Amino acid sequence: MPSHFPSPRMAALALAAILAPAAALADSNWSSVGSSGVLDDNCAGAAVFDGNAVRLGGAAATTCTIRYQISDTWGGAGLVERRFLDTLLLDPGVVTQVRVRLMALNYSTRALTALLALDSNSFPLAAGFQNRIGSTCADLDFRANSYFIEVDLVRTIPSLLPAAGPSPGFGLVRLPSCP
Repeated sequence: MPSHFPSPRMAALALAAILAPAAALADSNWSSVGSSGVLDDNCAGAAVFDGNAVRLGGAAATTCTIRYQISDTWGGAGLVERRFLDTLLLDPGVVTQVRVRLMALNYSTRALTALLALDSNSFPLAAGFQNRIGSTCADLDFRANSYFIEVDLVRTIPSLLPAAGPSPGFGLVRLPSCP
């Protein structure tokens, strides 16, 4: 007569099948492409989507702020340890800048805190998109906070040649584990 209880080996395999995806997810990285952000009103007519990236268009001196909501892709436990900013930025000129911040909004106090920041002016200028990473790490607690990435694309003086002038851009942001 067959038993209605699984063998210890079958029970272990079933448990492993259930826990393996959760374990893999717990070490996954959250990421977002530049074109998926939400533009502030100050970006009206200034932001240009270019494939997966977003850039400043036109020639005006402006700051365009874009936000990217972070969801808990690390397994749903709410606590995520030691993450850093890993970005793809375009800062081709001395009159341009890209600022990236990991922001936390506390559910109880409504306090808004910048946990991590990266400024393209801290790196050499480049004509194309460059991978730039932050030098500090932060812990995330989704039980107490909501998180988002805030990006400023900045042109400090008008460009005389909009087609060839400096145009900052943002292509990607990730939150990988700190080494």
